[in-house]
Order: sequence, then structure tokens, then C-alpha cells
Amino acid sequence: MLVTVVGTKFLAGAWLSLTFILLLSEVMLMTRRHYARVDKLTEIPLDQEAAADAAALPSRVHAVVYIERVRQPALRALAYARAARPSTIEALTVNNDRQLLATVKERWDMLHIPVQLSVIDSPYRDTVSSVLDYVRRKRKKSPRDVVVVYLPEFVVAHWWQEILHRRTVRRLKKRCCTNREWQPPPYRGLSTPPRPSRGK
Repeated sequence: MLVTVVGTKFLAGAWLSLTFILLLSEVMLMTRRHYARVDKLTEIPLDQEAAADAAALPSRVHAVVYIERVRQPALRALAYARAARPSTIEALTVNNDRQLLATVKERWDMLHIPVQLSVIDSPYRDTVSSVLDYVRRKRKKSPRDVVVVYLPEFVVAHWWQEILHRRTVRRLKKRCCTNREWQPPPYRGLSTPPRPSRGK
């Protein structure tokens, strides 16, 4: 009799509640595992030698500023990088368009920017992979050094305006690796209201 009642209730719609409970339980378990993994990765070692190794300063800091076009966001990123006083600094642009590259070089020389401009080729017009490969090679040359990549980003006023702009910087940020530092110094247009800062 009990089996019949349970079966009837299950077919009548109780399976929806049971499915929801199982899914919610799985989400809660995944959340718990995530936080446990984060705690393990960010835990500070208690022994003195391991703590000193974790807090050791890098041998040198190399700054790489991604340049797509020589505009105000790029100049802001360059100023931001220079203010950090890295050991070395260079600007990096990708040769996907000869005419655009010529314009970048012309404006670079015209403005007398005191930073070396490096040009890399992109055989398959894949800017993101070309930049990442360049940074990886630079990192492998000196494993004890830190490579900081600055990504000029134009912050729009409304979310829907993002579809009107190139997404190279956003793709670079998504594919960045954990052993590098990526700094997106934002540049806001005059019509963009400032966003309130959040205290930590």
C-alpha cells in the first residue's frame, strides 16, 4: 500500500521536487569543493622556509603594454606602466594589417614616445594567440622574473555598447595564465559616468 502511494505521488509531480533537491545538493557540494580548493591554493605555509619562498620578490619585473592603436587609452596604459617603474618596459603591437601598422609606427614616432615598440607577426591573424605566445617565450627566458602585461581598455557607459567595440582585450584577459600579471588600465570616455570605487 505504501509503495503504491509513493509511486502515485512520484508520478503526480513529486519527481520534480526530488530532482530539484538533488540538483540543489549537487550545486552546494560543488560550491563547497570550490571554496575548499581555493583555501588550499591560497593558504600561507606555516614553516619559515616555505613562507619566505612564497614571499620572495621576483628578480626583475618586465612590463609589456599591448598596443592596437595609438590613442588615448594606449597612452594612459603606457603612463600607468611607466609609473610602476618596472625593470624593463616595451610596447607590443601585432602586424595584422600593413596600413594600420604603418599608422601606428607613424604616430608613435610623431609623439616621441620614449618606449620601445616591438612588432610581432600573426600568421593566422590571431592576435590573442600571438600575444600570449610572445609573453610565454619572454617568461621562459627568465623563470624567476615577472612579466606584467598592460591591456588598454575603453570602458563604455552601457553594457550593450560593448558589442560595438573590438573584443581583443577581453579575449586576452580570459585566456591569461596564472603565472602572469595582467593589468587593464581603464579609459573612460567623457560621456561615461565614473563608477564608484568599492572599498576592500
